[in-house]
Amino acid sequence: MQSGPPPPTAAEVHSFHYRDAGVKHNALIQEMKHLTAGRIAVPGPAVRFSSFPPSGPTPPPLIGQHTVQVLRHTLSYSDDVIATLLASGAVVQNEAF
Repeated sequence: MQSGPPPPTAAEVHSFHYRDAGVKHNALIQEMKHLTAGRIAVPGPAVRFSSFPPSGPTPPPLIGQHTVQVLRHTLSYSDDVIATLLASGAVVQNEAF
């Protein structure tokens, strides 16, 4: 049995990295406004190339934000089938506001 303080929790490790001077200097954590969560911090690009500047961060999608797009373009569902699924509540389409 080892003595000493307990190992840090995941939240403590996460918090430490966000405060690290090197992380801040290299903009590895970027803040943005999320539609429902308010201001959030997310990992920025880990690799940067001088001839390809990174675009600004975009917030993660809402749950169900791309439902119709996936059903139509990825799964090739017809508009009638998509409408039936939406009307029955089997799937939900959230709109970004």
